[in-house]
Amino acid sequence: MDISVKFAEEEADSPGGYGSYEVKLMDLKTSREQIIAQSIVFSFYQKRVNPDYANHLIPSIGISKEKIVVYFYDCINDVLLESSEMPYISADGAFVKPTIVALWLVLNFKYFCSGITKGIKELGFTSGFVQIVQEKLKYYNEVTAPCESRDDIKEDPWTWGVPPEKDEPAEKLDDFNKLGPWEKP
Repeated sequence: MDISVKFAEEEADSPGGYGSYEVKLMDLKTSREQIIAQSIVFSFYQKRVNPDYANHLIPSIGISKEKIVVYFYDCINDVLLESSEMPYISADGAFVKPTIVALWLVLNFKYFCSGITKGIKELGFTSGFVQIVQEKLKYYNEVTAPCESRDDIKEDPWTWGVPPEKDEPAEKLDDFNKLGPWEKP
Protein backbone atom coordinates (compact mmCIF):
# COMPACT_ATOMS: atom_id res chain seq x y z
CA MET A 1 0.00 0.00 0.00
CA ASP A 2 1.34 3.42 -0.95
CA ILE A 3 -1.10 5.65 0.97
CA SER A 4 -1.65 5.96 4.71
CA VAL A 5 -5.28 6.46 5.74
CA LYS A 6 -6.57 7.29 9.24
CA PHE A 7 -10.28 7.33 10.05
CA ALA A 8 -11.34 9.77 12.76
CA GLU A 9 -12.60 7.54 15.55
CA GLU A 10 -15.86 7.46 17.48
CA GLU A 11 -16.11 7.29 21.26
CA ALA A 12 -19.10 6.07 23.21
CA ASP A 13 -20.42 8.58 25.75
CA SER A 14 -22.63 6.02 27.41
CA PRO A 15 -22.85 2.24 27.11
CA GLY A 16 -25.92 0.43 25.93
CA GLY A 17 -27.70 -0.64 22.79
CA TYR A 18 -27.95 1.55 19.75
CA GLY A 19 -31.22 3.01 21.09
CA SER A 20 -29.47 4.65 24.05
CA TYR A 21 -26.06 4.83 22.45
CA GLU A 22 -24.70 8.34 22.20
CA VAL A 23 -21.78 8.77 19.88
CA LYS A 24 -19.32 11.62 20.04
CA LEU A 25 -17.63 11.92 16.67
CA MET A 26 -14.04 12.95 16.94
CA ASP A 27 -13.28 15.42 14.22
CA LEU A 28 -10.09 15.61 12.23
CA LYS A 29 -8.66 18.23 14.58
CA THR A 30 -8.97 15.79 17.50
CA SER A 31 -7.17 13.10 15.49
CA ARG A 32 -4.56 15.51 14.10
CA GLU A 33 -1.62 14.39 16.25
CA GLN A 34 -2.24 10.72 15.45
CA ILE A 35 -2.55 11.44 11.72
CA ILE A 36 0.69 13.45 11.75
CA ALA A 37 2.50 10.68 13.65
CA GLN A 38 1.22 8.11 11.18
CA SER A 39 2.27 10.35 8.26
CA ILE A 40 5.82 10.68 9.57
CA VAL A 41 6.27 6.96 10.23
CA PHE A 42 4.70 6.08 6.89
CA SER A 43 7.12 8.34 5.02
CA PHE A 44 10.08 6.59 6.66
CA TYR A 45 8.51 3.25 5.81
CA GLN A 46 8.01 4.21 2.15
CA LYS A 47 11.63 5.42 1.95
CA ARG A 48 12.75 2.03 3.21
CA VAL A 49 10.58 -0.14 0.93
CA ASN A 50 10.64 2.18 -2.11
CA PRO A 51 14.08 3.81 -2.15
CA ASP A 52 13.75 4.35 -5.91
CA TYR A 53 10.93 6.92 -5.57
CA ALA A 54 11.90 10.21 -7.22
CA ASN A 55 11.01 12.00 -3.97
CA HIS A 56 9.75 10.98 -0.56
CA LEU A 57 6.97 13.51 -0.04
CA ILE A 58 4.49 10.81 0.99
CA PRO A 59 0.78 11.52 1.56
CA SER A 60 -1.48 10.41 4.38
CA ILE A 61 -5.22 10.96 4.38
CA GLY A 62 -7.41 11.66 7.41
CA ILE A 63 -11.10 10.91 6.89
CA SER A 64 -14.11 11.81 9.02
CA LYS A 65 -17.78 11.39 8.20
CA GLU A 66 -17.90 14.70 6.36
CA LYS A 67 -14.36 15.85 5.54
CA ILE A 68 -10.89 14.78 4.58
CA VAL A 69 -7.49 16.27 5.29
CA VAL A 70 -4.22 15.42 3.59
CA TYR A 71 -0.77 15.50 5.13
CA PHE A 72 2.46 15.08 3.19
CA TYR A 73 5.71 14.32 4.98
CA ASP A 74 9.15 14.15 3.38
CA CYS A 75 11.46 12.24 5.73
CA ILE A 76 14.58 13.20 3.79
CA ASN A 77 13.97 16.96 3.97
CA ASP A 78 11.93 16.87 7.23
CA VAL A 79 9.03 18.79 5.67
CA LEU A 80 5.42 18.35 6.79
CA LEU A 81 2.60 19.85 4.73
CA GLU A 82 -1.06 19.94 5.79
CA SER A 83 -4.11 20.71 3.68
CA SER A 84 -7.17 22.45 5.00
CA GLU A 85 -10.13 20.23 5.87
CA MET A 86 -12.12 19.56 2.71
CA PRO A 87 -15.77 18.48 2.75
CA TYR A 88 -16.42 15.63 0.33
CA ILE A 89 -20.21 15.56 0.55
CA SER A 90 -22.31 18.71 0.13
CA ALA A 91 -25.40 19.59 2.17
CA ASP A 92 -27.63 18.11 -0.55
CA GLY A 93 -25.71 14.80 -0.47
CA ALA A 94 -23.72 15.28 -3.69
CA PHE A 95 -19.99 14.72 -3.92
CA VAL A 96 -17.88 17.89 -3.78
CA LYS A 97 -15.99 17.62 -7.05
CA PRO A 98 -12.87 19.65 -6.13
CA THR A 99 -12.34 17.44 -3.07
CA ILE A 100 -12.79 14.26 -5.10
CA VAL A 101 -10.27 15.54 -7.68
CA ALA A 102 -7.82 16.45 -4.88
CA LEU A 103 -8.27 12.98 -3.40
CA TRP A 104 -7.66 11.41 -6.81
CA LEU A 105 -4.46 13.43 -7.20
CA VAL A 106 -3.29 12.33 -3.74
CA LEU A 107 -4.05 8.68 -4.47
CA ASN A 108 -1.98 9.01 -7.65
CA PHE A 109 0.84 10.96 -5.97
CA LYS A 110 3.51 8.78 -7.61
CA TYR A 111 2.54 10.31 -10.95
CA PHE A 112 1.67 13.89 -9.93
CA CYS A 113 3.81 14.78 -6.90
CA SER A 114 7.11 16.40 -7.81
CA GLY A 115 8.35 16.66 -4.21
CA ILE A 116 9.51 19.62 -2.16
CA THR A 117 9.86 22.84 -4.10
CA LYS A 118 13.17 24.64 -4.50
CA GLY A 119 11.71 27.59 -2.56
CA ILE A 120 10.88 25.44 0.47
CA LYS A 121 14.38 23.97 0.43
CA GLU A 122 16.06 27.39 0.06
CA LEU A 123 14.03 28.92 2.88
CA GLY A 124 14.95 26.01 5.14
CA PHE A 125 11.41 25.22 6.27
CA THR A 126 11.33 21.99 8.29
CA SER A 127 8.91 20.38 10.68
CA GLY A 128 11.62 20.05 13.33
CA PHE A 129 10.82 16.37 13.81
CA VAL A 130 14.29 15.11 12.88
CA GLN A 131 15.87 17.54 15.34
CA ILE A 132 13.51 16.41 18.13
CA VAL A 133 14.19 12.68 17.63
CA GLN A 134 17.83 12.98 16.58
CA GLU A 135 19.03 10.28 18.99
CA LYS A 136 16.29 7.85 17.95
CA LEU A 137 16.25 8.64 14.22
CA LYS A 138 17.86 5.29 13.41
CA TYR A 139 14.68 3.54 14.61
CA TYR A 140 12.57 5.52 12.17
CA ASN A 141 14.95 4.63 9.36
CA GLU A 142 14.44 0.95 10.23
CA VAL A 143 10.61 0.93 10.26
CA THR A 144 9.39 -2.43 8.97
CA ALA A 145 5.61 -1.93 9.04
CA PRO A 146 3.62 1.17 8.07
CA CYS A 147 1.20 1.08 11.02
CA GLU A 148 -0.56 -1.38 13.26
CA SER A 149 -1.71 -4.55 11.59
CA ARG A 150 -5.48 -4.91 11.30
CA ASP A 151 -5.01 -8.43 12.70
CA ASP A 152 -3.73 -6.97 15.97
CA ILE A 153 -6.85 -4.90 16.57
CA LYS A 154 -9.19 -6.66 18.98
CA GLU A 155 -12.23 -4.39 18.78
CA ASP A 156 -14.63 -4.23 15.85
CA PRO A 157 -13.03 -1.99 13.20
CA TRP A 158 -16.43 -0.82 11.90
CA THR A 159 -16.91 2.75 13.17
CA TRP A 160 -19.60 4.19 10.94
CA GLY A 161 -22.76 3.30 12.86
CA VAL A 162 -24.49 -0.06 12.77
CA PRO A 163 -22.17 -2.70 11.27
CA PRO A 164 -23.23 -4.19 7.95
CA GLU A 165 -24.95 -7.53 8.05
CA LYS A 166 -22.66 -10.46 7.64
CA ASP A 167 -23.57 -12.21 4.45
CA GLU A 168 -22.08 -14.87 2.24
CA PRO A 169 -21.49 -14.28 -1.47
CA ALA A 170 -24.00 -15.93 -3.78
CA GLU A 171 -21.16 -17.83 -5.41
CA LYS A 172 -17.49 -18.23 -4.64
CA LEU A 173 -15.21 -16.73 -7.24
CA ASP A 174 -11.66 -18.04 -7.17
CA ASP A 175 -10.36 -16.00 -10.08
CA PHE A 176 -11.51 -12.39 -10.39
CA ASN A 177 -10.14 -12.32 -13.93
CA LYS A 178 -12.99 -14.62 -14.92
CA LEU A 179 -15.60 -12.20 -13.59
CA GLY A 180 -18.18 -11.53 -16.28
CA PRO A 181 -20.99 -9.00 -16.64
CA TRP A 182 -24.06 -9.24 -14.43
CA GLU A 183 -26.82 -11.34 -15.91
CA LYS A 184 -30.50 -11.06 -15.08
CA PRO A 185 -31.82 -14.15 -13.31
